[in-house]
Amino acid sequence: FILPGFEPNVLGFIKSADLLVNPSYSEGLPNVVLEAMAVGVPVLATAVGGVPELIESGKSGLLVPSGDHAAMTHGLLSIAEEVPTRKRLAEQARKVVETDFSFERQAVKLTRIYEEMAA
Repeated sequence: FILPGFEPNVLGFIKSADLLVNPSYSEGLPNVVLEAMAVGVPVLATAVGGVPELIESGKSGLLVPSGDHAAMTHGLLSIAEEVPTRKRLAEQARKVVETDFSFERQAVKLTRIYEEMAA
């Protein structure tokens, strides 16, 4: 564990991680999860807010119910112990961000929203 205090640029820390754990009880669409996925770091997160829009559990990361400590522990151990699984999740997560959450893709979605509102 690294606890550096305030860090204005966390990308270096994220890139060096073996796993990102996001054990939230409530979320929107967390940037830290997107950032980890984009650099190929596997994610274990609670299935809250917009997180299930980012992660398909077992395919592009692992999702567990919020507050389920046993499931979180099981997920953590499975990712830590199973290197092929960890690599597969990381690669698929990176592909999800590239195809579904790229800047270009988000610009197209936002343009459509504006066009619908203007119509």
